[in-house]
Amino acid sequence: MSANNGIIFKYISAIALLISLIPSQKILCQDGILDSSFTFRAGTIKTVNALNLITRHTGYHFTYDSRLVDPAARSEMNFRQTKLREILNSILGKDSLLYSVIDQFIIISRNLPPPSPPSYRDTTGMSGIRIISGIVLDGESSEPLPFATIALKQNGRGTVSNNNGEFGLKLLPGDRADTIVVSYLGYFAREIPVIQSLGSNFVVEMKREFISIPEIIIKNQIPQEIIYKTLSGIPRNYGNTPAGMTAFYREGVLRRSQLQTYSEAILQIFKSPYTATLLNDQIKVLKSRKIENINVSDSVTVRLKAGLSTCLELDGIRNSFDFLSRGAGIEDYSYRLTDIVSYDDESVFEIEFG
Repeated sequence: MSANNGIIFKYISAIALLISLIPSQKILCQDGILDSSFTFRAGTIKTVNALNLITRHTGYHFTYDSRLVDPAARSEMNFRQTKLREILNSILGKDSLLYSVIDQFIIISRNLPPPSPPSYRDTTGMSGIRIISGIVLDGESSEPLPFATIALKQNGRGTVSNNNGEFGLKLLPGDRADTIVVSYLGYFAREIPVIQSLGSNFVVEMKREFISIPEIIIKNQIPQEIIYKTLSGIPRNYGNTPAGMTAFYREGVLRRSQLQTYSEAILQIFKSPYTATLLNDQIKVLKSRKIENINVSDSVTVRLKAGLSTCLELDGIRNSFDFLSRGAGIEDYSYRLTDIVSYDDESVFEIEFG
């Protein structure tokens, strides 16, 4: 009898050891991160520091409207075996917020009642059009990410962030069931339901994506060969039919930190096929505005102005740059493969030249 008890005890010990070896992250995912209990002893700290502390312990990043969360507010971060949902309610000072978990992100939004058709009425005088605005940040350094792509998943309509990481996106009534996709080179793409992002000052934190590549692959890659393969794939990867698009144009000329000219315009662009054609790209200005310093008299400044035509000339596929030109163009430069990053879930070579 005692021998059997010894065997049973060994089995129980083995099971306990196996459970203890299971990664805590998997257990959190199974039980639900919001209902998992945590202990924090950080005292009184800022809300943004409290959220960063939770991120370090759980691996989950936060996305929120800055009108709902005051990053500079101070709160008590002393909890013992408390559910994460209750911790968030305490440090944010609100119990009416909604927490949604998507992949490795926790989205903080208002706990709105179920939407009904009348609730999406025209409040802007523009037939139900809504505009959301926000900022795209690096999830670790909180630095803004310029030129990030923000688009609707179903219809492809979108925009890009400016130099400060800020963006604005127009939504139609039919877009409420859509999903916003935020992508940036070297980062995991984010998908956020439109219903959870309505409003302004929306903060989107991006998580860096690291790719493990065997060392021999990097050593065997010659940058010039990669460029030649890219050039040979242009007829296959770029369209042979014309296309139309609506674009936003902005140009500013500074001289000694003084603004000389500033122009903005909404354009309609006709892109001719990339294969051999007699057609040229064309631009039509739909709406524009311009600010000009009337005291400008320096002819050098005038020559620096780029103009609308430069937008088309900067198409590196149609008007190949010297460092991407076959033959003597490439031979005049030296190239170095520096990294392999991710873009739209695909690996991309990063090449320096000089």
